[in-house]
Amino acid sequence: MKKKFSINKFFLKISILFILILLTFFVSPLFLNLNNYKSNFEMELSSLLKTSVKIEGNIEYSFKTGPKLLFKNIFFESGQANTINGQFEKLNIITNPFNIFKKNFSFTNFSIDSGNISISESFIQTFVKNNKKIFKKIDFKNVDLKIINSQSEIEFNNNTGKIVFNKENISGAAIEGLFSDLSYQFRFKNNNLEFEVPSIKLFLEYSFENLKNENSFLQIKFANKIFFPGFKNIYFKSNIASSDKSIKLNDIKVTSLVYSGFGSAKIEPNQNKPLVNLDLVFGRTNFLSISASSWVSFFNKDLFKTAKLINGNIKIKFKNIVLENDYFDILNIDVTFNNGDIILNNVDFISDDHSFNLSGRFVQNENDFLLFFNSKFSTNQLKKLCNKYCQSKALKDNYSIETKGIFNIKKSKFYIDDFFSSKKLTKVELDKLNQDLNSIFAGNLEKVFVLKNFLSLY
Repeated sequence: MKKKFSINKFFLKISILFILILLTFFVSPLFLNLNNYKSNFEMELSSLLKTSVKIEGNIEYSFKTGPKLLFKNIFFESGQANTINGQFEKLNIITNPFNIFKKNFSFTNFSIDSGNISISESFIQTFVKNNKKIFKKIDFKNVDLKIINSQSEIEFNNNTGKIVFNKENISGAAIEGLFSDLSYQFRFKNNNLEFEVPSIKLFLEYSFENLKNENSFLQIKFANKIFFPGFKNIYFKSNIASSDKSIKLNDIKVTSLVYSGFGSAKIEPNQNKPLVNLDLVFGRTNFLSISASSWVSFFNKDLFKTAKLINGNIKIKFKNIVLENDYFDILNIDVTFNNGDIILNNVDFISDDHSFNLSGRFVQNENDFLLFFNSKFSTNQLKKLCNKYCQSKALKDNYSIETKGIFNIKKSKFYIDDFFSSKKLTKVELDKLNQDLNSIFAGNLEKVFVLKNFLSLY
């Protein structure tokens, strides 16, 4: 008697056979000695990274979470070119058995587990530009990254995250790690970049419409103090137009604990230092809210640190300033940074009744910070100014003086070389003036920022 054909049993057998064939297909690379392919992998990686690559550990195959090749202890050494150096403890490449048997190795989708790498800025730009159509996804965990250029190094440690590519460029990224021992988060999606350091309340957002960055937008929020006294709890936003030659910040709006204003800037990359030209206008500014110790710290530390970082010209106008006794209403600053030197083109304090102009150059001489200066002070209200602080009684309102000399910031000590008012002082009179000045300040820089201390000499 003929057995009845069962279509269910037939398809069950076919399915089992298919699964066995598929399983055999994925398992078969386990029987290969993949270490025999080391030279092939090293050549592929060396060609991709344009550097010497050495695989010191074993190469294994795994199909537990999808077929992949596992590399151990990979070293990068670019030698004198110094474009990329370092090592990865583990490198996992998503693949399929066909590619393994054909020795067709593709690095489109891979993950990195533990390692450290040092990369130059130029290498990153060239690498992404030449290989953006190759990659699909890069995952990494516990990787230390150092980005270097001719002037500085930036380190990001314990980085974990992923970078996703499309046919045109990087389409997304989510990374977290340590920056200067502070936890940071980096996100990129839909042409919008965000960088955040929560512990110091720093948030940066950069948005652009296309890969040419012709129309971009930048905003920064930062709680800590930066550069200038009173720049704390900062909010900064600007439109950006960039090219290979320069970055232009247009329609800048900036607010902080003390300042609020607008302006523009232009930044030009330079081999040694960026060339920065900045023009800002601030509204009502209460300088009385800034402690004298903050100004001392600025002139003794921050000012010269900045001069070492940039070249360029800074113009800042402060309207409706608030100072002790309302001596002045407007402050205009025009400063040039030139290879470490700080040139005061003009510092003008202005009001209807008084004006003070300062120009000169800050120079670092060994451990001393020196200001070589020319100054001019004029007033049409001398009697009112002298009412409380002058030693002698003022006989007229109109008064002006011009001085020239050197001020040692570290020691808070004056060396007046020339003094002219109604007459020019003799050398004996200049020596007496210097003695009296330095007796008043006694090495205390905070006293130099108080006008009445100078009036007491009259």
